[in-house]
Amino acid sequence: MADILVIGYGNEQRRDDGIGPYVARTIAAANHPDVRVVTCVQLVPELAADLAEIPIVIFVDAVAHLERSGVELRRITAEGMSDWNPHTGDPRALLALTHAVYDRVPEAWWVMVPGEDFGFGEGLTALGQENMRAATNSILSLIRINKRSFNI
Repeated sequence: MADILVIGYGNEQRRDDGIGPYVARTIAAANHPDVRVVTCVQLVPELAADLAEIPIVIFVDAVAHLERSGVELRRITAEGMSDWNPHTGDPRALLALTHAVYDRVPEAWWVMVPGEDFGFGEGLTALGQENMRAATNSILSLIRINKRSFNI
């Protein structure tokens, strides 16, 4: 059983919106034995069962905010989130659902990766590819740190 779950989400038919799944597949290719990877278009309530079974989850999503100049890695909790809405893309809502149903929440991280083109089309822009690589490196570092901290 995996100790760390990486969830990369976004729509790969909308250019840089697919950064999350691209990052997740790159992490999967690293073949860490204690890391499980899931890709999806959006966060769905069924993922709560997976979250209830693991100690650490890392959510990866693209952001369109131009004021973000680099990848942002943020520790998150379910605090303040009470409603489930899959259209917000906010993983804190999924954590809140997990807590409400299973009375358990894993340690959670949200990796927000800037993109520039979210229009219809396939493939990442040059900025999307650059930020995808930076996000992948950040997540691999986080996995190494957490494996040491938790003796995974």
